[in-house]
Amino acid sequence: MALEEDCSWTELLPENPLFERLREEGCEQLENADLVCEIRGDLFVWSQANTALLTTNLKRLMAYPGEPQVYQTLFCTSSPLTPVLQLLPDGGASHVALRCRQSLGVMRLVRQRGQFGEFGGGQKTVNCKVTSVASDLFCIHRHSLTLVQVAWHPTQPGSLCLLTSDDTLRVYGLADPSVPLLLLPLSDSPPASCTLEDTVVAFSVWPDSVFFLRDTGDVYRTSLGGIAGGRASSPPLPMHPSAEDNYGSDACSLLVLPTSPRVLVIANSNGVIYHCIYIQEEKEEEGLGPTPSSGKLYVVEGVELEDVSAAEENQTRISLVADPVNPQRYFVVHASGVYLISLPWLTDVETCIAAGTELKSQVKPLVGTEPGVVSLQGMVVVSEPLLGCALVGLTSDGECITMTLPVSSESFLPHHLPPGDLPGSRHALSDPPSSGIENVIREILHSDEPAAPVNYCGRKDLSQQDCFSFLSQAIKRLRATYLLRQQRAKSELQHRIAVLCRQKEQQVEDLASLQVEVEEVGERTEELEDLTDQLTQRCKHLVHRVEQLVCRLSAQSPILSEAEVAMTRELEGLRGRLERLQGRLKEAQGRLELGVSSDYCHKPTLSSGQLATVMAALTESGQNIRALMQQVNSLSAMAPSH
Repeated sequence: MALEEDCSWTELLPENPLFERLREEGCEQLENADLVCEIRGDLFVWSQANTALLTTNLKRLMAYPGEPQVYQTLFCTSSPLTPVLQLLPDGGASHVALRCRQSLGVMRLVRQRGQFGEFGGGQKTVNCKVTSVASDLFCIHRHSLTLVQVAWHPTQPGSLCLLTSDDTLRVYGLADPSVPLLLLPLSDSPPASCTLEDTVVAFSVWPDSVFFLRDTGDVYRTSLGGIAGGRASSPPLPMHPSAEDNYGSDACSLLVLPTSPRVLVIANSNGVIYHCIYIQEEKEEEGLGPTPSSGKLYVVEGVELEDVSAAEENQTRISLVADPVNPQRYFVVHASGVYLISLPWLTDVETCIAAGTELKSQVKPLVGTEPGVVSLQGMVVVSEPLLGCALVGLTSDGECITMTLPVSSESFLPHHLPPGDLPGSRHALSDPPSSGIENVIREILHSDEPAAPVNYCGRKDLSQQDCFSFLSQAIKRLRATYLLRQQRAKSELQHRIAVLCRQKEQQVEDLASLQVEVEEVGERTEELEDLTDQLTQRCKHLVHRVEQLVCRLSAQSPILSEAEVAMTRELEGLRGRLERLQGRLKEAQGRLELGVSSDYCHKPTLSSGQLATVMAALTESGQNIRALMQQVNSLSAMAPSH
């Protein structure tokens, strides 16, 4: 257990049961296969026997090296019918494209949960949805159309670029995977007339343009935003200096490095790789000013890989893989192994060219295999910051190959320019400036100060005593000079150790204070939880009291039947009518009093018959009013109180 904890994850990964399962199932040896990929610390390996993705989390392996290693199996809801040749993860870490010879599927990764983002909550087997892309196209042309290359679009999330054998570039979106968003024929001739000697073998999509390579070695550039009529008919980019054989006629792979200026890497099937600098030119047009043209390619050098050229009879495609950590280097993957090629002159191209320095690359073999017996079935560069930079490969016999890579290429950086070539300035390709305690100690111990010579005044007749004295003096001086350097180095180390100790103490204090703060936050959290519980109970109690009060008020309010409600309405109507009659009575009494008082001053204006009629009407009205008053009083006594 202690031994495993001392090992890094690159040493423990080959022991994962995932690869043991692949060996038990028996791996099929495929040409130009890339069945390994990595997404944010999750390693994915395709199993041809189960048509499923096997995945393991490298961060868990690094955090708990002593625990048993586990892996998950991601099954496809719609499994590919033909062997998968390549895994292509997208930039959003949510999809993995499964490229076959005549089909393309996209697996949607389920939501991740847990400490290390396990799929499906950590279940051993998880079902993932697979969407078929351009299925109708390959079904109709299943006897004549093959898929040459697939790449995710750099600026349109969820879009795939497909290069097919009919010299056509198609762009599909996952929203509607059956209808292409863009159809770009790369040849002026119809697809039926395309020959095997003049076909597009590779492409590289950039936000503003697309570069594609023909097997004749010609490189074309087309702007995606300026395609007229949906056809790319631009001439090939001129290459300087020109060559009679056009730098080979068996080109097979293209890679555009994300550097400034852009560097195009062209690989031939015979193991020769050319590095070309792309120069964007401008041309003057009347009334439009300077406008960009297609540009030119300047061939800097050609690198020949001996092992690849020796294995040329295998006719295996060479794959160029960009380094996600360092843009100044890339990987060459072939059946015979993996090579790391770095371009140190990219740090300052203009200075190197001005100084007349020969621009040379550095080739470093990383993995070697025996073609025909054991071949490489996939390679990926792990670029997660927590895991470091490492290479993980899969062989045809199910073995896992791991190798730690340096982040920068300074370890094999050549010294092209001597320090005296550029006086007054330090070149980017010269010795790097001294930095770190290691370089300081090295400078102290390798000082160029010469030892003081021992002056013997040219005497030849020295006695043994004098010789012994001169020898002792020389040894004493040399020892003093050596010890002085050692003491200086020791004092520097002690100073560095003291600084680091102070930093460690400060970090320990900060850690202790953070721990105290964490405990305080925990205590405060518990107090808040208790207070929240109390408030919740109090709120429930108040709600209960309000409910009881509402029930009591509802119980005290009378409940009237329909008859009682109707009687109440009728009573209210009688009250209103009574009020109107009382108003009329008062008005009549006022008129009567006015008529009686006027009898003393004026002669009566009414006859005796009229007066009798009025008195009879008044008497009848009084009787009616008394009867209504009695009815109102009786109804008021019968009605319930509100």
